[in-house]
Amino acid sequence: MRWLLFLSRLAFISGVCILVWLVLAMTSSENNELFSSTIIIIGYAMGGLLLPATNICYLVMLLMKRRCVP
Repeated sequence: MRWLLFLSRLAFISGVCILVWLVLAMTSSENNELFSSTIIIIGYAMGGLLLPATNICYLVMLLMKRRCVP
């Protein structure tokens, strides 16, 4: 179960990076290219993979728990 906790933490961080990038894109008139590109890569690349994977893992755990409990 420690792997699921680790996966959840990574998914949370990548979700926060997506939100930070959206706020920066809407409010910032001057662009800090290095910071913005780092946030975009973390948000999209990791978020696109980790958020669905985390949700699927939790769904599988929930379904397995329902089948095992009488």
